Amino acid sequence: MFLLGIIDIVAVFCNSLMSGYFSLVGAVYCTHPTLVYMVGVFSPSSWCGACATVLLLAFNRFMDLVSPYYSEMLFSGKRTFFWLILPGLYWFYFWFIDLPCIYSSIASACFFDPFFGVSFPRNEWEYANWGLTFNNVAIILALSGMYIAIISALIAKTRMSSAATAIQRNTILQAFLICTLCFIASAIYVCMQYLPTPSFVIILGQIFWQASHGGAVFIYLIFNKALRRGLIKLVLPEKLEKRLGNVTNLSGNNNNNNRTASGQVSQISQQSPSLVP
Repeated sequence: MFLLGIIDIVAVFCNSLMSGYFSLVGAVYCTHPTLVYMVGVFSPSSWCGACATVLLLAFNRFMDLVSPYYSEMLFSGKRTFFWLILPGLYWFYFWFIDLPCIYSSIASACFFDPFFGVSFPRNEWEYANWGLTFNNVAIILALSGMYIAIISALIAKTRMSSAATAIQRNTILQAFLICTLCFIASAIYVCMQYLPTPSFVIILGQIFWQASHGGAVFIYLIFNKALRRGLIKLVLPEKLEKRLGNVTNLSGNNNNNNRTASGQVSQISQQSPSLVP
């Protein structure tokens, strides 16, 4: 999660803040070649690093569900750092070696062809980024297979016993939602690089790409009570936090008192002789 957070920060800066700036000023590769090229290097490399990390996260959740013993053996302690080397190397490969993906304010998205939307004779396949295409197709297939396996294991485990705890289901749901954002963004980006794609679908792909990096925090806040409490403690002033805590405690005490009083009344009514013969 920590590595994914670092990658997401870099990616959000590139595909949200810088892309927004490029759209506002009408930037294309010809107008801002150096800046657009640099962002075009960081954006897809961060995306590929996030895809690899998300896939590792899905595998971790699968092992946690199927066999907690083997999950502990594989991922406990410092072993996690060895696993994180894999998406880290994958990220750096696309950062230093692979071709960039250039943002075009004409279509409000990134394309392999730096002259997308500009009409002049050229071989568009010359700019094809096969590494990024492989990543997008692979992440679609891998995440589909992984979550079919997770859902099947969850159904089987629930039928056999109630061993799948609420915490496990909640954790798997969080990972599933994060991976779904990556899945949709990958599918749209593969199509729009090689096929005629409507403008609204291209923009939708850009939005899902942004959400795949920036949406995780909202998913965590929605499903994680401890994280919400920590955020409130971090953001709210101490006096206001204590006041809210006192109100919550007072409300809880009132509820407890009401339940106690109701229980006492119920006991008295059961012990009292009936007035009806």
